[in-house]
Amino acid sequence: RDYLMQYRDERFRYNSFSFPFLYRNHSFSWIYNKLSCIDNIVEYTYDIDGYRDGKIFKDRKITFKYEKGILVSQEGEYTLTFNYYNDILKSFTYQKSNNEISHYTYARNCFGDISGIYDENNDLIVKYYYDYYGNCACEILIVGNKYENIDDLLDTDIELLKSRVEIANVNPYRYRGYYYDEESGLYYNNEKFYDTELGRFITD
Repeated sequence: RDYLMQYRDERFRYNSFSFPFLYRNHSFSWIYNKLSCIDNIVEYTYDIDGYRDGKIFKDRKITFKYEKGILVSQEGEYTLTFNYYNDILKSFTYQKSNNEISHYTYARNCFGDISGIYDENNDLIVKYYYDYYGNCACEILIVGNKYENIDDLLDTDIELLKSRVEIANVNPYRYRGYYYDEESGLYYNNEKFYDTELGRFITD
């Protein structure tokens, strides 16, 4: 088994089950083989089948719902409903706290990464770019055109830009179709957590 002990000035320590209780200087807690807490700030819970059914971060709770092992929705400050075709994620619905609802469709590349998001008018509004390890950069488009300089934006486009930045951020699916946890900076694939900085899963 490959144990990473140090990365730059960040240290790692492992329990008797080979799970890190110190990961890049952050405290990790485990319940059996499931990550349950990070630095006593982020908490994760799991259902009887081992799927993550909730997380709490800064008193904000998100609840996850599954059907046959597939994540179909998450509920918290807002609600996301995920839509599939032949078990492949195709689109999502975003419902704000004021019950305003909008629908979006995913674009994927040949590696399975989420490469873009289309709105209800079939306009490409978000592009995602990844390096070899999955570190993500995002590009926001207005009416299919990219603004090179923020000063070029028309006043009427400011709110549209804000709404598309919001969509780019609330969408959790990114690299390889994994779920991105903003609070930890890790990806979750229903079994393991992946660290793009190191290009490896935190457990074997």
